[in-house]
Amino acid sequence: MSGDVRDPSAWMSFADEDLQAARILSEQEDVDHLAHIVAFHAHQSAEKYLKGLLAKHAGTEPPHIHNLRKLLTEASRYAPELEAPALEDAANGLDQFYIPSRYSAEVGGPSGPIGVEEAAEALAWAEELAAVVRPLLQH
Repeated sequence: MSGDVRDPSAWMSFADEDLQAARILSEQEDVDHLAHIVAFHAHQSAEKYLKGLLAKHAGTEPPHIHNLRKLLTEASRYAPELEAPALEDAANGLDQFYIPSRYSAEVGGPSGPIGVEEAAEALAWAEELAAVVRPLLQH
């Protein structure tokens, strides 16, 4: 990411782009071959939204971690509305796709290869997190 890693708007912009990429890829005819990439971008968008919120409230560079559950817990210190079971489920769900969607030797979800259904679920979780976190970044 270019620019200041403490800039919440930069994080939100990158998160928006990852979410858009996941949406576009999920609509492709050959989505079954792209499902792991949809899951990857879904995870990345959620990670960047949460890091943007941390940058906004902490005023420092967000932690160099990819665990959404930990990022959500940290961000909840500043935004109690993030303490919701549905968001915890989304973070936990997306976390299970991080490694398998990123490394070719690991391509696969918790129960085998990432398929269209898993990609759709990952995108839905990312959309759910974005719906709550994005407005908090805009204020």
